[in-house]
Amino acid sequence: MGKQVIGSLYGDYKLKTISNLVTEYMNKKLMVDEFVTHKMSLDKINEGFDLLRSGKSLRTVLDMWA
Repeated sequence: MGKQVIGSLYGDYKLKTISNLVTEYMNKKLMVDEFVTHKMSLDKINEGFDLLRSGKSLRTVLDMWA
């Protein structure tokens, strides 16, 4: 789909694992959207990390184009 995983915070995944997770998500076998608790623009990245570290966010999505 033209996306690339550069890195992740609090986790390490091998490419094959990510490929399998994406396939399961696309086939609606893995429900990820329900775990996103916050969405914010890239300029609020520090706020996103603060939410994650404080336990107030399960997963925060940063939109680079918002």
